[in-house]
Amino acid sequence: MMIQDDEILDIVDEIDYVIGQNKRSEIYRQRLCNFRVVNAFVINSLGQLWIPRRSAHKSIFPLCLDVSMGGYVETGETYEDALQRELKEEFNFMKSNQIVAQSTIKIILLKVFGYRLMI
Repeated sequence: MMIQDDEILDIVDEIDYVIGQNKRSEIYRQRLCNFRVVNAFVINSLGQLWIPRRSAHKSIFPLCLDVSMGGYVETGETYEDALQRELKEEFNFMKSNQIVAQSTIKIILLKVFGYRLMI
């Protein structure tokens, strides 16, 4: 599998303590699930949930609908930093969406590592 941006991610234990780092492609190859990601559900002032479409270059489920926006927390990055980076990347797209651009946006951040969820 060719991953376009093979960033370095933290590997964490069951209490979210960093126990190592590895390339994203290696984490995928080993089928690890103990790395950090952020997800944000974007809801406008009308209570409508934004349903993004994944880009065509994604290695997993390209062009499919998603339930949230989000991404990996890179090594040395906080969950909040990762969320801000992802919002900046995604917001350029969202600004062209008239429903979102005309409305107040509410962000619900989920901090996820492995199969545990931290709100």
